[in-house]
Amino acid sequence: MLKKEQKVTLKGNKMSDMMTDFYRDQERNSLEKGYLQCLWDYLKSSTPKNFSKLEKAALETDGVQRGLQGGQTNYSEGLKEKVEKLKQGDKKEWNKFLNIFEANTEGSKWYGKFKELYSLKYDPSFSA
Repeated sequence: MLKKEQKVTLKGNKMSDMMTDFYRDQERNSLEKGYLQCLWDYLKSSTPKNFSKLEKAALETDGVQRGLQGGQTNYSEGLKEKVEKLKQGDKKEWNKFLNIFEANTEGSKWYGKFKELYSLKYDPSFSA
């Protein structure tokens, strides 16, 4: 039996409560929308300013710890290389990227936007 002052740990980290995990999921979802908007903006207009915004959004999203339904993201890892491939129209990278979207309303919205962008800019015959 634990005493009141003892802290429960899991793999060296403090175990969080359900409300904290729920809040993290909400925060991550909100930040992911911002990240996707920044990515959209950068792919449409690849300026250094837009890349800085994208990089900041990726780091902010990655900074949210795991929650109830989602794990910690790693959008900033290899970001420059990934977006460069997307900008160049790399079909394999685009397929990999488009496969991250879930079949929920928000994911479907972004899937459609990015698929349309790819089709218009790189490959009119594209279907994923």
